Amino acid sequence: MLSVHNDLDLPLLQALCKIVYHWAYVEALEGAFLAYLLKADQGFVHVVTQNVSGSTLTDWLRTLVSVRGSINREKPARCHRK
Repeated sequence: MLSVHNDLDLPLLQALCKIVYHWAYVEALEGAFLAYLLKADQGFVHVVTQNVSGSTLTDWLRTLVSVRGSINREKPARCHRK
């Protein structure tokens, strides 16, 4: 029985493995960023992020960044006096 490893040449397989590895890292960063924006536990967010598409996740991130940015702009500036 032939395996995938026998059907692909080594340089192509190595490149594919790098892509998969980097994509998984990007998805982990997106999940961590979403947890940060929601002030939520990363483990709970992981359950959600594994069940939605990448485009949905990036839409959520864009929306939350926009909302958080508008909230930060509305806060009055504080004067720190000693």
